[in-house]
Formats: sequence, C-alpha cells, structure tokens
Amino acid sequence: MTINKIRVRDEWLHKRCSSTVKRQDLILAKASKELLPLLNKNQWLCLYWPLQGEIDLRGLAQQSNIHVALPVAKKHQLHMHAWYPGYPLYPDDCGFPAPVDQYRLHPSQVGILLAPCLAFDKRGIRLGYGGGYYDRLRSKPDWRSITSIVVASATCQVNQLPAEPWDIPFHGWFTEMGLTML
Repeated sequence: MTINKIRVRDEWLHKRCSSTVKRQDLILAKASKELLPLLNKNQWLCLYWPLQGEIDLRGLAQQSNIHVALPVAKKHQLHMHAWYPGYPLYPDDCGFPAPVDQYRLHPSQVGILLAPCLAFDKRGIRLGYGGGYYDRLRSKPDWRSITSIVVASATCQVNQLPAEPWDIPFHGWFTEMGLTML
C-alpha cells in the first residue's frame, strides 16, 4: 500500500468519524425503495454492522420477505452469515458484532453485497479500512458477479482515489441521495 493511500485513509477516517448521518429514517426508506427491488425472490441482502458515521441500513432486516446476512471476519477472510434481528451476535476476529454461529451463505444465495467505506470515487473504487477483507471476498470467482454496492454519505465521494491492482470496482453506490449504478 502506498503512503498516499494511507494518508488518504487517515483523512477520510477523521472526516467520517467527526460527522453524523442525518435523517436516518429517510435514508432507510430510500434504501427500501431503491435497493430491495434489485433482489430476486429468496436472494439474500448482505449488510454490515455500522461504525460511527456510517449509514445504518440494518432496519432493512425488518422488511417482510427479506433475508439478511452480516459479515463475519475469520482468519483474515470475510464470510456472510444469516442474521435475523434479535439473534445473538458475538465478536468476530476483528471485534465486530457478528452472527458467528449462524448459517454461512454460499455466494449463489446472495443478491446484493453492501459494503461501508471511508470514501469512494466515480469509478466505483472503495476506500475501506485497509484490512482487505472485502477485496479478498470479491476476488473469489463466485463473488465477482454479485451486485456489490458501497454505502456512504454523498460527501464521501471524490473524483479519483488511489487504486491498487487488487482493487475491484464496485457496481455502484448508495448515499442519502439515492442509488447510482455504473
């Protein structure tokens, strides 16, 4: 990783942690209207457990007929496990609340993979936290075809981020302004 990418990540982490997501209810309603129709019957929606300043879309799990999964980090790999509101969560290898003892999904079951980010660009390049978990997951052939969307505030969009050879562009992004697909 380049020094430039480390510096950019530090800047965006500071910006994101010092901001708050406003009107979460409106964002959730927009996500329900714009993201859920992309799912076919019986496909799973992969969410994430939000950190400070990230858009929280866990409320989508309350929708009827929606199957939701959360990421579980284990041995430097990311897996998606079934999650239902109220089911117990335990720290995964990164310390995030995760459904570690629930059913692990096969990529063929997944309709949409949502990923948080610090920043993203108009090419679909995502600046994450530097662990490479989503990069490793999406580099697997079975995961490459999954509709993958970054989720962040519109203020996190930049013209161009530094990219590494292993960075796989996402198919689009979802912000408080709505869904944009590439």
